[in-house]
Amino acid sequence: MKDHVNNYDIFEGTDLEIADKIQRRRLQILIHSCLYYHMNTNIISDKQYDTWARELQALQNDNPKIAGKVIWADAFKDYDASTGFDLPITDPWVIKKAQYILKGGLNES
Repeated sequence: MKDHVNNYDIFEGTDLEIADKIQRRRLQILIHSCLYYHMNTNIISDKQYDTWARELQALQNDNPKIAGKVIWADAFKDYDASTGFDLPITDPWVIKKAQYILKGGLNES
């Protein structure tokens, strides 16, 4: 995984809340794209994925300075919520987390 960014070191207040939401959605999109495109399975509905994708796109468009400092910024630089196929879904960290979640390791929200 790219160097993990500790949002608490660079953001505070509302900016921290936005950064955390961007990070959460990016990781969800990466992992669920890996499950779908790389592992040929899914554990969430297309509707849920699309909701997260559109939310992420809006957060990034509305907060470009914050989005540019949150983990995986380069991978999501031109993200338009249409697909996760061209994201780094074969990154070893992403694959490991996808396998963990597939085995029931996390309950996401």
